[in-house]
This record gives sequence, structure tokens and C-alpha cells, in this order.
Amino acid sequence: MGWGGARDGAGRKKQEINKKMRGFRLTDEEWAFMKVALDKYRQGEKMNANGSPIAPPSQGKEVVKEYGVFEACLLAHLEDLYSQDYKWLLEYKKYLKDESYDKYTEDEIELQREVIYLQIITLSSHLQKLSFSDDVKRSFSSLDIAFLHSLNIDSNRNTNVQVKTWKAPDNIDYQTMNLKLLKTYQARCSLQEEIQILKKELHQYDW
Repeated sequence: MGWGGARDGAGRKKQEINKKMRGFRLTDEEWAFMKVALDKYRQGEKMNANGSPIAPPSQGKEVVKEYGVFEACLLAHLEDLYSQDYKWLLEYKKYLKDESYDKYTEDEIELQREVIYLQIITLSSHLQKLSFSDDVKRSFSSLDIAFLHSLNIDSNRNTNVQVKTWKAPDNIDYQTMNLKLLKTYQARCSLQEEIQILKKELHQYDW
């Protein structure tokens, strides 16, 4: 025997937020990112454009994460590698400007710089969780694969790769190293831009 009408609470509850079926054509990497981003969104966590969660605003006194000597040494090592790359770029600038330059060949300079990139990549996994300049961090995060080219270097010259032994400086401070790293990186980028302009100018007069 039916009582008539619907019982209170029976049936599917009406959704508070209207959802629709939507279709996207995505790569596997994009789909993996989309799933993570959606989970974070539904959990109430906002995200940066690079996929990392944005920490919610802290209540009361702001908590500043402290880094010790080990983290400071990582930044110092990275700064030293960029400093080495800067010196090799200076040599390359001399090579381009001076026709009588004979200290290194272009292939030798490229080889030395590739070795430096390889060393930077070995540090990258340890540096991801540290807080420092986003510009510096982006410069090596895209270097997923590094390799050495087969170079035709003059057999009469010394072809030994120069790998500098790094030693941690005394009384190292994280914030000081952070600023020094950014300064060295910016100087290296400026020099790289100068070289690009110089190469274009030289190409214009290469008849």
C-alpha cells in the first residue's frame, strides 16, 4: 500500500554547485598535472602557475623557515658554478672580438660550459625545496637532459676537461649566499646577452 508522495530525504540530493561534462584534449603530462591541480582545488588549496601549492595566509606572526649550513653550502656551490660559467663566457667574448686569440678554441669553451651544466643538474634535485630567486631556479629546472657533444678538438692542444674542486667557504650564511648567487647569475646573464649581440654584429659583417 502506497502512502503517496516522496519521502523526506529520499532520492539523489541536489548538487550545491552545478557541474557539467567538459572535454579536453591533453597530453599525458598535462592530464597528470590537471588531476593534481583539481585535487588541490577541491581540497581548498590554491596553486602557483608552476604547479606548486600556495601556502595559506598564516594567522598571527609569520613563520620564516630557517636554513642551516648545509643549505647555504648548496647555494654557494651553485654560485661557484655560475661564476665559472661567467669566466668561460668572458673567454668566449675575447675569442669573438680578438682575431689573434689563441688561448682556447670555440669547441673547448663549449665543452667546458657543458661540464658546468652537468654539475648544475646534479645539484638541482637538492635545490628544489629551497627558497631562493625564481629566476635562478628556472634557469636549471628546464635542463632535464644534458649531454656532451663529440667535439673535433685539435689533437695538438690540451683537451683535458677542467673540473674545479669546490670547497665550502668558512662562516657561510644562507641569506648572504642567496644574494651573492643572484648577483652572480644576473652578471652571467648580462654577459650572455652581450655575446649574443656581438655575434649578430659580427655576422652582419661576415662577407
